[in-house]
Amino acid sequence: MGRGIIDLIKYISDLKKEENLPVEAITIDGFGGGTGMSPWLIMNETGIPSCAIFKEIDDTGKIGIDLIVSGGICEGTDIAKAIMLGADGVAIGRAFLIAAQTNKENGVVNFVSAIKEELQMVCAVLRKKKLIEIKGLRKNLFAISQDAKEIFGLRNSL
Repeated sequence: MGRGIIDLIKYISDLKKEENLPVEAITIDGFGGGTGMSPWLIMNETGIPSCAIFKEIDDTGKIGIDLIVSGGICEGTDIAKAIMLGADGVAIGRAFLIAAQTNKENGVVNFVSAIKEELQMVCAVLRKKKLIEIKGLRKNLFAISQDAKEIFGLRNSL
């Protein structure tokens, strides 16, 4: 994810309004070395975390375009955190491929079942019945480092 992504999103939002551009969603993939073939250091140290965008865009509803994040998301708690930070949706690629390859008959079904249970647990802890109800609940996230606090625009940390 490049540093000019906020300007690009705002530009597309303006085009949508002014030119009646039929854009419904934008996917933001901020994870470096996204093919999975890059060295671990490159994958973990060069990309900007996708959800960092929500520090700059507090209310995604104002832009009129759904923001879908991807890159490095591989479990239900990752999905929950992204939605709590403001994502409208999440895209997962590599984790599904690994699940399919590991267990060809039930891998994807088992993976989806695990994600569903994790999301249900997060919603239960937050006393919410639907996943959409956790959108924007950034105040319920706790940064475990000063870096995470700054990157994701969280108020609390250790």
